[in-house]
Amino acid sequence: MRLLLILLMVFLLLLLVCRWSEKRLRPVTAAAGEAQITARITALTEEALRQTEPGLRSYEQLVRFHYDKSGNLAAVSANLDHASRLQTALWEQLEQLSGEIREENLTLPLASLFSLPLPTKLQLSVPVRVESIYSSACRMESELEEVGINQMLHRIWIVIETEVTILIPGGTAEFTAESRLPLAESLILGKVPDSYSYFSQGA
Repeated sequence: MRLLLILLMVFLLLLLVCRWSEKRLRPVTAAAGEAQITARITALTEEALRQTEPGLRSYEQLVRFHYDKSGNLAAVSANLDHASRLQTALWEQLEQLSGEIREENLTLPLASLFSLPLPTKLQLSVPVRVESIYSSACRMESELEEVGINQMLHRIWIVIETEVTILIPGGTAEFTAESRLPLAESLILGKVPDSYSYFSQGA
């Protein structure tokens, strides 16, 4: 009876420790896993962008300039057909490369999660597995910035939103990873136009 009572107390103690660890470890692990996977997705997006046809990334093909009767720049607009082809090509590249993340089993050092000064040999790792990943949105954005008298810098960005589900100790975590990368930019001389497009359509 005494031994049974001791075993029961040990079991309850272990259960309490597990519940406390799960409650404390789960949000920290989820945040660390999200940061690490978002960085991987951004790197894959950069690689996918490099693998697309150079002509599709051409600034001259993506943008159209409109001038008034005096020859002044009146508006900057997006070549939507060309932008759509670029988005489709990039989407296909990302679908192929995202398989690399699906096959990965990430490990997060326990010492780094809690800033524990553990010796290298004693550092434990927390497993993180990617359960599902898919790109949910792909869009382009642009902006104009005045950089001097009659000078403006026009930037075009590619924005990828990816839905991710990861398996961590104690359950799963879901998040949306956003990668925003510079696609092209150009210094435009002349009067700032009255309007410009934002490439707001999504693929």
